[in-house]
Amino acid sequence: MLLKKALAEQREIDAGKPMKNIDVLEEEVARLDMQHEEDVAKCNQLEVDIEQQEGQQHSLVISKL
Repeated sequence: MLLKKALAEQREIDAGKPMKNIDVLEEEVARLDMQHEEDVAKCNQLEVDIEQQEGQQHSLVISKL
């Protein structure tokens, strides 16, 4: 999705549309950095959830033995 957006922006630049100014780029970088941090946190939480589920499944298997 980001690649498509970047390609669309590049086509606009190639067509003569002015580039974004530094303030807009800095805002976009800050937004993307925040989104990245949120994504990393979600990924870490998913890893914890998976480990917990695996532990529960392991306990369940042992209790059935």
